[in-house]
Amino acid sequence: MDLSFKIAEHGEGSYRLLAILRWVMVVIFVSFGMQKFTLQSAQGIVQFISNSPFVSWLSVFGLRGEAYVLGVTEFGIAVLLAAGGSARSCLRSAP
Repeated sequence: MDLSFKIAEHGEGSYRLLAILRWVMVVIFVSFGMQKFTLQSAQGIVQFISNSPFVSWLSVFGLRGEAYVLGVTEFGIAVLLAAGGSARSCLRSAP
């Protein structure tokens, strides 16, 4: 059985819309990530972090540190999305 992983940028038809969606998501993650490095944004998200059961551990980094961790995470997601869009080869499973 030949399984292949298709990249939206190399496809045709409805795959083109997925390629546009990928790059829009990259822009959104980069813009939200940049906002996390401002003091105003760090103060704005502190209430959400302190009351969340999943990310309340970020408070060990302090007010600016927790925003920096989230900003770097969002930049990392944007890089991974961009890297997936610019990949040249398709992954194939071994026969």
